[in-house]
Amino acid sequence: MKTLLATGFRPFFLLAAVHAVASIALWAAMIAGVLPPAAEPTVFWHVHEMLFGFTPAVVAGFLLTAVPNWTSTAPLSGRWLALLVAAWLAGRVATWNLVPGTLHTIAVLGALLFLPALAVAVARPILGEGNRRNYAMPVLLLVLAGAQAMFLIGDHPVRAETLALDIYLVMLLVVGGRITPLFTRNWLKRNGLPADDVGSPMPLDRIALAAVLVAAALAQFDVPLRLVGTACLAAAALQAARLPFWRGWRALRDPLVVVLHLGHAWIVLALLLRGGGLMTAGIPNRAWMHALGIGAMGTLIIGVMARVTLGHTGRPLQVSGLTAFAFGGISLAALLRTLVAVGTLPRDPVLEASALAWIVAFLLFGLSFYRPLTRPRVDGRPG
Repeated sequence: MKTLLATGFRPFFLLAAVHAVASIALWAAMIAGVLPPAAEPTVFWHVHEMLFGFTPAVVAGFLLTAVPNWTSTAPLSGRWLALLVAAWLAGRVATWNLVPGTLHTIAVLGALLFLPALAVAVARPILGEGNRRNYAMPVLLLVLAGAQAMFLIGDHPVRAETLALDIYLVMLLVVGGRITPLFTRNWLKRNGLPADDVGSPMPLDRIALAAVLVAAALAQFDVPLRLVGTACLAAAALQAARLPFWRGWRALRDPLVVVLHLGHAWIVLALLLRGGGLMTAGIPNRAWMHALGIGAMGTLIIGVMARVTLGHTGRPLQVSGLTAFAFGGISLAALLRTLVAVGTLPRDPVLEASALAWIVAFLLFGLSFYRPLTRPRVDGRPG
């Protein structure tokens, strides 16, 4: 237990993998009628647990590990980390039987406790050390907590879902925009390949992020849908313009690098589907949501969890065959679910196949990384 609570990525990545498998298995059983629904409609519970259960666990594991590196401070560990884990677990119990408008006060508090607590844990070292580059992180966590409150008690679940997805999109672009070219450059240098030209121009990065922020802001107000759609298409074009500068094709031999580039490609597709769906009636809203939620978020999540676990347990940055199959499983799950959403493939049995691919992907991740997450670092260092 001491090792498991040594730093944030250990318990939260493990819990995220378990939750990814269990929640989708339960959801599939609900829609198949094998289990009674946790909420009416069933999708209400499913959306909540993906956006406010599974993903915050991954965010917690990453930030509680990255922020100490960014600020040169000690990581949250021991009893304080255990309390944060307990808050997350309490939220999963509290939201098992979600019914909009009739949530018990204790259930609401249990569900809403975790994200503000995480924001405080992240804000203390960032503010204390004056780490201005990352001031946005605790702010985004608090906005995400507001989106969860809107989802649970604000009677605006669709708007809250959109806001949460946009917050995660911003996080992916900020963090992913830093680490993807960096890790690509590092791998190329280690292998004696050209690397000095990897990285997009700073003005392009800033304009691309601003475009997403504008699209996200417009989506929260009653503006013409074509205006929001135009903003999303512009954001897609700008994100696509960044990718060639990262030279991902040079690192195709490394799954840990390729998976990051693939995740960003899914971001472009999600923005295109979102913009196209708002401009025409032929693309359902769920298409971009699943392209982003499974394709971009799922791909980048599993890739970053693998890299962080290897790097912070003193292991070589090399993935096993199981992990490579896990990366492929996420891509398959995203592709199938998106094609169902746009109507290209039939819902049954492709929806079930997508769920199975997701489950297999995170099951393989768990099998590959259970020992690294629960055992001491192989190099004898703390953490």
